[in-house]
This record gives sequence, C-alpha cells and structure tokens, in this order.
Amino acid sequence: STGVSGSMRFNVTVRTDGIEALRRRISHVKEAPKEALRFMGEKAVRDTQRRISSSKTSPDGQPWQPWSMATQRQYAQSGRGGSLLYRTGALNNSIQYRLSEHTLTVYSNVGYAKYHQFGTSKMPARPFMGWVSEDINTLKQILVKGIV
Repeated sequence: STGVSGSMRFNVTVRTDGIEALRRRISHVKEAPKEALRFMGEKAVRDTQRRISSSKTSPDGQPWQPWSMATQRQYAQSGRGGSLLYRTGALNNSIQYRLSEHTLTVYSNVGYAKYHQFGTSKMPARPFMGWVSEDINTLKQILVKGIV
C-alpha cells in the first residue's frame, strides 16, 4: 500500500508455528556432521580393509580380476604367499581417515596404492576404496536422524 508522499509500505507476517519442534528435531545437527563423518571414516577403513584382506571386491561388490597366469607362476616359483592386494599387509594397514571441519578423507599412504586402485597399462584396476550409494544413504540417515 502507499502512504503519504508516495512512500511505499508493506507488512510481513512470520508464522512461528512449529519452529520449536523443528529446533528440537535438528538440535543435534551442529555436532552431527563431525560425528557422522567420524563414523563414516571408521566404517570406510573397516570396509576397505575387509575388501583387501578377504572379499577381494570393489566397493560395489564386483570381484577383482584374478592374477595373470604369469603372476601366478611367479608367486608359485618364488614361494611367496599372499593373495590379491595382500602379501605383507602394508596396503591393508595403511588405510586411514582424516577429518577436518566438514571433510572426511580416506586414504592410503603407500605409493603403490594408486596402481592397484586405478590399474596400469599392464595391470587391471582393482578398486578397493570408494563409496557406494548405500554409504551415502547411511550418511544421510545419520545426519537426518542423528543416529551414530
């Protein structure tokens, strides 16, 4: 509406119904991201180590390609034990996570990890790190419901 001297005026009404209920529902959100990321970091480390040590699958459950015949022969002749991506345990033990304010980083600090993850011209990729939709859904549920 217009008032005196051509000035304009408007009214705004803010309804606060339900704000307290909403505030109670999301009161956990301030700390939830860090706790959710910590939970997901621990889960990612466990899941990745399980893939390396026993399941021999990518994050989405696809089996890794087996060793080539040449590699199988080499291991048999040398008497070296081990399995795909697990010979000394160094890769498995190198899986860690780091948290910053709003970021979760899952990583390995061994130099050859990237060759296994992405493959080379002579070796197929055997992805051991990564997220699948189930992991993302778990994180969403934790953030929304505050379950850790």
